[in-house]
Amino acid sequence: MEREKTMERHISFCCDDNYLIPACIMLESLMKNNQGVRFIAHTFSDDLSEDSIRKFESILRSGDCELVLHELPENARELISNAPTLAHISIATYYRLFLPYVIDDSVDMILYLDCDIMIRGSVETLFGAKDPNTLIVGVSDINEEDHANRIGVDKYVNTGVLTLDLPGIRKMYTAESMLEEISIIMGQPENIVLGDQDIINLLFKGHIEEVPIIYNFQLLIHKKYCMKNPALMRRIVIAHFITGDKPWNNDYLIVFAREYYSYLRKYLTPWQRTAWWLGKPKGVVNMFERHKKWVDLQKAEAK
Repeated sequence: MEREKTMERHISFCCDDNYLIPACIMLESLMKNNQGVRFIAHTFSDDLSEDSIRKFESILRSGDCELVLHELPENARELISNAPTLAHISIATYYRLFLPYVIDDSVDMILYLDCDIMIRGSVETLFGAKDPNTLIVGVSDINEEDHANRIGVDKYVNTGVLTLDLPGIRKMYTAESMLEEISIIMGQPENIVLGDQDIINLLFKGHIEEVPIIYNFQLLIHKKYCMKNPALMRRIVIAHFITGDKPWNNDYLIVFAREYYSYLRKYLTPWQRTAWWLGKPKGVVNMFERHKKWVDLQKAEAK
């Protein structure tokens, strides 16, 4: 009897060795919740050690998936070497800008995934049909209006989860014209407050399509949505731990902490597991401190 063929999808992620464990958890959660799909995972080897590469290969092989390594073009590395970063955003995040020019032309569509996310359901919708004019598919940023006004665009997506139309992007920009446009944008500091997220929203202005928030649920908004709508929490397909408050930190105590730990625990020593749980009281204190700052900010804005 002939074995049923498995659906094949291309994904990508970008990280350095510092994000090895979160990246592994992202990949594990993706495969666990999308069984029957064979993923071809593309990433850049520039800032990864041999040990990290072997770890990624091992995890992907366990799900009958494959790792494809690429190298960043030299002129691209030179351009982004002085790009602005944040405490939780490294220079490696800029690498995704060059995915269309290193991935084989036979690949039409790729799903880019940040490493600080957890997959909780099928991602097939993100590979679905879209408007012919669309080059980028994503979820609106939680501060979409503010950021859109700041850089002068109609739509502003959070770039932690993106579907890229590779042939369309290559048609709009050659590798050289993409580099030139990025260089122009980076010459205006007000346009790169959020690094390559601002750059992507500017590059593809007018070619962005938005999908429901369950496909990139940015957990800074947990108070507004999660606590008031537990039914929505059950529907969240991709949980995105934005800002520096990450679930692998010992003092993390917000949404999906226990679920994330179910993946994290295998990467921790017995002492690290204990420390993760012992850190929760500190998380309670931090939560109240953050709430007080938020209340004080609301009062100040109301004056």
